This record gives sequence, structure tokens and C-alpha cells, in this order.
Amino acid sequence: MGNVVDYVRREFRGFGELAFSNVDSLVLSELSYMRLLGLVPVFGEAKSVATVPIRELLRAESYDGMFVSNSSEMNDYRLSLLRAVCESPRFRGLRVGEYAERLDEGEQQQFAAMTFDLGADFGLYVAFRGTDGTLVGWKEDFNMTFRSGVPAQQEAVRYLQRVAEITTGPLYVGGHSKGGNLAAFAAAFVEPEVQRRIVAVYNNDGPGFLEDVIKSAGYKAICQKIQTFIPQTSLFGMMLEHAEPFTIIQSSGHFIMQHDPYSWTVLGP
Repeated sequence: MGNVVDYVRREFRGFGELAFSNVDSLVLSELSYMRLLGLVPVFGEAKSVATVPIRELLRAESYDGMFVSNSSEMNDYRLSLLRAVCESPRFRGLRVGEYAERLDEGEQQQFAAMTFDLGADFGLYVAFRGTDGTLVGWKEDFNMTFRSGVPAQQEAVRYLQRVAEITTGPLYVGGHSKGGNLAAFAAAFVEPEVQRRIVAVYNNDGPGFLEDVIKSAGYKAICQKIQTFIPQTSLFGMMLEHAEPFTIIQSSGHFIMQHDPYSWTVLGP
């Protein structure tokens, strides 16, 4: 078996041979924790989706700025994932760009997103970053427990709507932790024509929503496309309400450490 890095290292088939899967979504959701300001095109500056080959991120001099979690183990894991992706015949043709990042203490907003181009025949994957460990990020997470439409959620809607407007083709949306919540919220509140282009929404152990979101017409319209994955002793993913079914994932971690996707067991694709 192994984890998500092992999957990338062993799965050589392209998206034409093996369709985009929930494990592929987890790969890109994890890469969304990279800080890419100055390394890839910035969101909103071009009239079409602007990206660069993902292999251009393999710059040793940039790693200290790209991987900045409070855990050296987590930083090493995400760097190993990036290297595996750039070596893999399944993933090395990816392009990444439309990078957006906003940290606003006044608004209590922590938001980041990026777009991965899977190839002309396969569409785009819009990835939203989870909580980054900043105090602002945790404050916004707390705000989500009693208020719908916090700044990061509203920003996620604008981001997905804009990406959809400047491109054509299928859309996949996802994230881990708070990023999974942002993905589901964005998919629920974009315009109906954008919703129709969304193939799937991936919520990897992200919290649910308050009742007003669950009962909204937009959420009901997208609910059947949301795929939620939680580890055995999920804490974050079981917060608030979920209307969609969820899949329980085996984890090698213990209690709260199961929230880290590198502990999730992957069998085959």
C-alpha cells in the first residue's frame, strides 16, 4: 500500500488511461500549500488561465519560501511530493498558475488558491489551501463555526467564478481541511452554468457548513458532486453539518495526527 507520495511514484498511467481520481485530487490539494508568489503567474493578471510547467518549481533556492509549515517533517513530505510529481509520467505535464494569496488581520481572512492545468483534453483543477497555521487563519476557522460566508469563502467563490469565465472545459475543485470547505462553498455559490461544468468537488477532511448553506439552492444543486473523505478518528471533517455522503480513510496516524494526508493509506489508484 503506502501513502500519497508512494502512489505518485508508482502510478505511471496518464489521465487518458486512468481517469482523474480522488487520490489525484489529494495530490493537488496538498501541493496547494506551497507558497508560489513570484514563481508562477498571479491570479487575475491575464485574460486566459496563465500557468507554467510544474517542473519549473524545482528550484532549491526557493524551497525555504515555498514550504513554510511549522513542521519540518511536513515540509519534507510536501517537497518529496513535488519532486515525485515532477518525475512522474502521469503528473509531470501539469502546469500551475493563477496563484492567489491573501492574509488580512483586519478582516480575519486567510486565503490561497492555485489552478492546475491537467491538459487540453482533461480540464482544470482549482485547489484551495487549508489553514496555514497563522493566528489569522485559526481565527477565521473559528468564525466559520457560527457565520456563513466568511471572507475566505467569499473569495473562493470569486476565484472559481473568474477562472471559469476565462476558460472552457471541465472543472475539478478541491482542497484539504479548510481548503475542502472552501472548495464546496465555492462550487455551491458560483453561477449555475459554472456548476454544470464541474465534474467533481473534493473535500479532504474539511468541515461542513451551517444549516443555511446546507439548505441553499446552490448547495443542493452541487451536493451530488461533492466527495468527502475523512480519516477514522476525524475531528475537523466532522465539524458542522454535511449533507453529502463521506468515505472513511484508513490512517497510520493517531487521533488528531490523522488529519495529515501523508498518513492516509493508498491502495492502487
